[in-house]
Amino acid sequence: MNPLQQHERDTRLLHIAEAGQEILALTEGFTYEDFSHDRRTSLAIERLLITIGEALNRALIADPALSDRVSAARRITGFRHRLVHDYPEVDYEVVWTVLHDHLPRLLAEVRSLLPPSPAP
Repeated sequence: MNPLQQHERDTRLLHIAEAGQEILALTEGFTYEDFSHDRRTSLAIERLLITIGEALNRALIADPALSDRVSAARRITGFRHRLVHDYPEVDYEVVWTVLHDHLPRLLAEVRSLLPPSPAP
């Protein structure tokens, strides 16, 4: 991978980590009922999930080998596609499951791929 591809990949991985952390902060202490009844938060979560899916898609373009290092990479980008194009069919139970069952693993994998932050 050339330096430009590496930079693109790392930038997109950072976007995933930031969006995922924002999701965790927005849903801290939430139950499914809280989430499903809070339209503002659910819309923000959808937007952040779209960001994650698009950032992963761009990272995969820069580094196709990521598909072996990020669990369910193609399912994640497919989920982004559904959120964008099949928006009337969004199932909040599925979104909630993604947040609780899949997002923590994705964040752990992405963080392990990011270069260490420079010391201040």
